[in-house]
Amino acid sequence: MGKKKLLMLLGSVCLALLLTVPAVVGCAAPAPAPPAPAPAVEVYEWKYQHDWSAGENWLFESFGEQCEALSDGRIKVDMFPGGGLVAWGEQLEALRMGTLDLYFCEPSLWKPLIPVTEMEMMATQLAAGAYAMKVLYDDRSDYEGLPFGFGLIEVVREAYLEQQGVYYILPSFNDVGNLFLKESISKYEDLKGRKVYVFPHIARVLAPRTGMVVVDLPPEELYTSLAAGIIDGVGYGAAACGWDMGWHEVTNYMVAWPYNYNPVQNAFLMTPEKWYALPDDIKAIVEAAFIQNIEYMKTAYYYRETYKKKVMEEDYGIEMIHLPQEEGDKYYRWVMEEVDEIMQEDEYCREAGEILKEWAKFYELID
Repeated sequence: MGKKKLLMLLGSVCLALLLTVPAVVGCAAPAPAPPAPAPAVEVYEWKYQHDWSAGENWLFESFGEQCEALSDGRIKVDMFPGGGLVAWGEQLEALRMGTLDLYFCEPSLWKPLIPVTEMEMMATQLAAGAYAMKVLYDDRSDYEGLPFGFGLIEVVREAYLEQQGVYYILPSFNDVGNLFLKESISKYEDLKGRKVYVFPHIARVLAPRTGMVVVDLPPEELYTSLAAGIIDGVGYGAAACGWDMGWHEVTNYMVAWPYNYNPVQNAFLMTPEKWYALPDDIKAIVEAAFIQNIEYMKTAYYYRETYKKKVMEEDYGIEMIHLPQEEGDKYYRWVMEEVDEIMQEDEYCREAGEILKEWAKFYELID
């Protein structure tokens, strides 16, 4: 082959390579794009205040712990005792303004603003027990012809929402309560003239019928007021709670029966805007953590009741007063008289009163 033909052949091969390589390169798969950043996970940081004392704050800590664990850290809760972040009387406004995110309230404190709260507290004084109270509140339903729920939650939730713009997540039923006194009584009328701290719903029943003088103090001032003789007694918790609060150190008697509102009832609140905006999984976590926390409270108190009562008697000389059964029957009559009065307040109270009477008859608490 001549030199000229050889050069022409080599040139053709080079040209073919130049034309082929870009095509091959052009058909190659593109390099993978970098992964998109994971969407930001919303973290909920909530301020939660209860109406109980600083000495009882430990009872609420498991709520925050459960929320954080179940949500993989998406829910963080700062817990405050009564008056710890927001002053008494300002809790509902603080909830609406966002100063508080969650509020565990003593309902009867808000009777002037939400009258049906008083009906809630009348139920606690019939001493039916935590399970019966749960049946009272559960959504109205039945199982094989028997009431599974009387639906009180439906009425009170609507009342809280319409009258104060707050959402009633769940009720709680925990602890029990007794009356601690410096001097003994043999009947309720013996309370005449004595200065005693009790919750408003207890005051409503006892004060006008016995002449007892009701004092209104923050929980953190009760111990010193008893010690100084400023007040003569306190109705705040039973033996376990009373031990935590120190009542055994500054009183001499505990009315063990029939003054025993059982159980204490509280309401767990948030604003409707915040509650409705939460994803379903976060709502479920909040409800589960709250229920677990209430069960923990009940266990802590009921388990300790017998033991602390024994210690109070044997080591501190606290005398347990057992009033006769007729005093208990009398107290129940007084409660139902108040139910009839409260039913006149508004439509929510009337409906709640009808539910309460139906429930009380079912459990044979009244005729």
